[in-house]
Amino acid sequence: MDSEPTSSRMYSPPTRDLEGEAMSRRIAWRLFGEAPETVKIGRFRVGETLGHGGMGVVYAADDEQLDRRVALKVIRPEVVAEAPGEQGRLLREARALARLSHPNVVQVYEVGEHEGGVFIVMELVPGTTLAHWLAGAPRPLEDILRRFVEAAHGLEAAHRAGVVHRDFKPANALVGEDGRVRLVDFGLARGDRFAERTSTTASGGDESLSPAAATTGSLAGTPAYMSPEQMVGSACDARSDQFSFCVALYEAIHGSRPYTVEELFDWAQIGGRAPALPHATKMPRWLRRLLTRGLALQPADRYPAMARLIAEIEGALGRRRRMRMFAIGAPAMLAAAAAGNLLSPAAAEPVGCPTPEAALVGVWDDTSRAAVEAAFAASAAPFASTARERVVEALDVYANAWARARHDACESSVTPGDRSRPRLEGRVQCLAAARDALVNLVAQLSVNDAGVAAEAEALVAGLPDPQRCRLTWTTTATPPAAEVSALASRASVLEATKQGREAVAAIELALQASIRVGDRSAEADLLLSLGRLRSRLLRQPYLARQALHAAYDRAARAGRSDLLWKIWSELALVDGFELGDTDGAEVWLEHAYSTVVDAADPTVSATLQSVRAQLLDLQPERAQEAVALRRAVIRALSGLHPADHPHLVVAREALASSLGRAGAAEERLVLRRALCEELTIRHGAEHPWVARCELDLGIDAVEDQRHAEAVAPLEHARAILSAAYGPHSVRVATAELMLAETDRASGALESAERRARWALAVYTRELPRGHPDRVAALLVLADVHLASGDVARMLEINEELLRLHDEQRTMASVDVPGVLTNIGECLCDLGRCHEALPYFARLSALYVEEPPEEAVLRAFPALGMGRVHLARGAPALAIPFLEEALSIFASNQRTRIGMEAAYAQAARGLAEAVEQVGGEPRRVRELRRLADKLVAEPG
Repeated sequence: MDSEPTSSRMYSPPTRDLEGEAMSRRIAWRLFGEAPETVKIGRFRVGETLGHGGMGVVYAADDEQLDRRVALKVIRPEVVAEAPGEQGRLLREARALARLSHPNVVQVYEVGEHEGGVFIVMELVPGTTLAHWLAGAPRPLEDILRRFVEAAHGLEAAHRAGVVHRDFKPANALVGEDGRVRLVDFGLARGDRFAERTSTTASGGDESLSPAAATTGSLAGTPAYMSPEQMVGSACDARSDQFSFCVALYEAIHGSRPYTVEELFDWAQIGGRAPALPHATKMPRWLRRLLTRGLALQPADRYPAMARLIAEIEGALGRRRRMRMFAIGAPAMLAAAAAGNLLSPAAAEPVGCPTPEAALVGVWDDTSRAAVEAAFAASAAPFASTARERVVEALDVYANAWARARHDACESSVTPGDRSRPRLEGRVQCLAAARDALVNLVAQLSVNDAGVAAEAEALVAGLPDPQRCRLTWTTTATPPAAEVSALASRASVLEATKQGREAVAAIELALQASIRVGDRSAEADLLLSLGRLRSRLLRQPYLARQALHAAYDRAARAGRSDLLWKIWSELALVDGFELGDTDGAEVWLEHAYSTVVDAADPTVSATLQSVRAQLLDLQPERAQEAVALRRAVIRALSGLHPADHPHLVVAREALASSLGRAGAAEERLVLRRALCEELTIRHGAEHPWVARCELDLGIDAVEDQRHAEAVAPLEHARAILSAAYGPHSVRVATAELMLAETDRASGALESAERRARWALAVYTRELPRGHPDRVAALLVLADVHLASGDVARMLEINEELLRLHDEQRTMASVDVPGVLTNIGECLCDLGRCHEALPYFARLSALYVEEPPEEAVLRAFPALGMGRVHLARGAPALAIPFLEEALSIFASNQRTRIGMEAAYAQAARGLAEAVEQVGGEPRRVRELRRLADKLVAEPG
């Protein structure tokens, strides 16, 4: 036992806090005229105190670099000094939280050390605490539950990140001005075996420990909300947070806590079970059962994870909402007999279920089948006849599977009890959504559109699997409104035909409609689609992330656990593929794996493996791992689908791309050719899938410098794609751009320029200015102008590339050093060398900050600066730069095309500068001979 009571050390004030330091400096300024220095931690300028506790102080602060207001928590040095490893634990857990982005957790921006302590920079949330919100006015039960569910989502997200809160209480949950609950102080309570110096409120004996408890030396958290295992110094985990959560929820509803600290401590010491909860008149029986389990003395008797507790509360909230809708005459759901059992407390007599055939009337029947067949028959596309047979057959198979699943759901009996009701209801709603998707797709396929016909098989394959509706447990949302569903279906078709801007417009209209009717579940689906469109088609990573984070927020609020893994995996692709943050992407992907509802589902597993393979493709040293994963995906999908299924075709295309990145060009070529031959046999030589395969063959050939081999497949692909998607489609523009490359390689520069400009015009119309495809067209044009010697146009394109990069700094497709070099050299070649100085200076700074992999490239900023000073009539200033360039060229390999010419230019420029300053004639002659020799030699 400590010689001094723990509580006497709990409130010892710090020697001086940062606000006090700032005040001291201001007083000194007024008294003695000493200019006050700003109190700073790193780049953060400290402002007023927002709050303080036993571990530290929270200040408002200004981030001077990012120009934003933040909250700055400083953990006092004396707090971390008393336990070995405590500082390291705090840093690890805070950094883990910094990797976590969740709508119900205050965002941690930065973590660091300061004068022996730890500081944490967080999002500054205007608003109040959940404790103040509860005390501010009487709150309806449903409002309290919704606030606490948001807090529970924050806890569950932190648990997935490996962080236990240890001190959950309403005072550690903020209610922002936007109404959203965010949790703070995750993991900042002391570790499992280190006494916490938690500041407590003057609310009576419940907040203070008995002397025995105070001297255990093993407390972590606020005593009034502490779990029994924390009280006795045992290891705590996510279930400890669950106990604290349930204490707080009981208190919020009943007005007092279920047990006193002394009672809990005694029960924790002797073991066994706690007495029944005190009677609370405001509490429904289901909630009393939930809290009884969450407040079990033994962690093993509580819910295994917060997700289970959340599901029960959200399911009950959904039932309450649906009961109100039913009471005011809401429209009947699909499969009304089964839904009636769900909405009524007493089981109703089952009503006869329609046969599967009857269920298909108005969904996929003779009339709708005839409409689809007529649309294909009216198409002039050469592949339409064969495609019609395959599409109608696929629709028959899908519709029959849906009808059987619906019939089975209707006939399923509902046994009394809360578990069976939401399960069956979720299944019915899932099938209703699948029905709407089928009806909307049939409507799209009933229009004569060659592009839609080309993608029809893939669109049918993308319909939601009716058999997965058997797995639905917690989805409580009703199917979206007809307008929303129809717009979403149209967006899917536009996405398949690569019409990104039109697809986004359709999704945004659907979002507006879903917001009008207050359908958060539909919002979640639509925001996920919007994020995918902005990332994959429009390549707008920041807008994509914004949509995906909003999708997570709506999904969490709507209880759509089925969407979470999809959102996380899409975020992984955005961060990895678009922003180049593979570490961050791996974190998102781990979140995706942890939120999969049915981890054994082979389709879900294959999807996540495909995402991981895409991330591995970005890391050259892991290219073989990507190939192995691609093969595993193909094996998994082969057990589910026939060989010509669209998902398998896409998987084989992806494998070919990974093989190319892994350096297996020959194997890639064999795979591509085999796939093209198989698609030709199954669909005919004029089908767009064959054309897309040939387009990939052509692109591979251009990348491998096999330009002559690329022409035939590219020409054939361009013709078919133009007929299917229209002459101004993105896919046609890609074929045309690759043909421009083949023309440039063969010396047909006029044709190359014409093709490249045409592709650029299509990309400019269909895609954002900074899209990588549009950038690629600019680069091809620049190469054409370089080959033709059109310096003015080459300058114009490189200036646009630099503007694009500066507007959107994440663009990996712009080689900034190369562009700066080109602009400077073009200006000098045009007699405007005086304008080139800022470009060469920026290039030099870039190479100082991040030296190039090829050391010889360091010669170019020196050469450029020398040319600028020489053109300005300052040869003495030019000489040291040109000497440096000459030395770098001489001492490094010069394997790139044009490198010898640059070396010669440095020698010739140095000769001119030495001559102008009256230097040694022999030196001038040697330099000019070197330049002549370099120009005469090949390369």
